[in-house]
Amino acid sequence: MLPERGSNTGANRLRYYYRRQRYYYRRQTGANRLRYYYRRQTGANRLRYYYRRQKTEANRLRYYYRRQKTEANILRYYYRRQRYYYRRQRYYYRRQRYYYRRQWYYYRRQRYYYRRQRGANRLRYYYRRQDQMSTKTTTLLRGTIIEDRCQQIG
Repeated sequence: MLPERGSNTGANRLRYYYRRQRYYYRRQTGANRLRYYYRRQTGANRLRYYYRRQKTEANRLRYYYRRQKTEANILRYYYRRQRYYYRRQRYYYRRQRYYYRRQWYYYRRQRYYYRRQRGANRLRYYYRRQDQMSTKTTTLLRGTIIEDRCQQIG
């Protein structure tokens, strides 16, 4: 059976349903609001936030400590390497000095032997010269003696 013209029972029904829905929704949101107030009072979120913040802070500190440690290790490594290079340089310098000293010693010894030899040569030269002089005089003397004899004979 069709409804009478002008009566809007369908619209009323729709309005009723809409109103009831809004009422239930408001009641629900009220509950939510209560839940929100309760949570706010307990401060669970705040506590959670603080705990999270502390955790991040601790992590940050841990990260900085670790970074400092690595930095210190790097510095220690560089310092050790520098010390090693310095020691090696000193060793090379000392060795060089030793070789230089040894060379100088050999040079001096050589010079000494050379001088000694020269001295010996000089002596030998003098002896030889004296010998030559003596032989020359004897030959000269011999020649004069022979000449004198020839004159005596002749």
